[in-house]
Amino acid sequence: MKIGMIAAVLGLLGTISFSFGQGAKPVAKATSVKAPQVKMMTKADWQKMFDEAEKHFEKEDADGLFGGMTADFSMTMMGQTMGAKEAKEGMKQWFGMVEGLKCDFKVTSFKQKGNTATVVNRFSNTARMMNPTTKKMGKSADSGTETLTFVNVKGKWLVKKIVSNDMKMTLDGKPFTPGM
Repeated sequence: MKIGMIAAVLGLLGTISFSFGQGAKPVAKATSVKAPQVKMMTKADWQKMFDEAEKHFEKEDADGLFGGMTADFSMTMMGQTMGAKEAKEGMKQWFGMVEGLKCDFKVTSFKQKGNTATVVNRFSNTARMMNPTTKKMGKSADSGTETLTFVNVKGKWLVKKIVSNDMKMTLDGKPFTPGM
């Protein structure tokens, strides 16, 4: 399994100020105050976040990766959609099956509107894993693109959704589809 990226900076908090009149009956008046603007991210800002995600992958740190997901996170890959709990369990299982994981994530495009953003990245991973046919360790490789939806919550970009596109996997150079 593969999940492509995570969390980091900046803020969006709505605030309401109350003013009280002077007199016997204080009157609470809600005054709308514009929320602070979320800093517009650059491609370099997003790439820095994805570079951090690479480190978590290579350390096989599912807890660190999922620390950057929203509570309602979902992931779709190979036609299957799963929630955060199932995705994290699958990732931990995958980490248990591979050795020497190397990841490369390259941000190819992004769109940001306020506190939401969509980031597309191209990924490639290599590792050693047991070939179920030969029962020997072999070279696993996967690549493709992912579309990630981020939301900025209290100044931190969190992943809400990942959709893996055109993912290709090989084991010992031959097409491979693991059981999900």
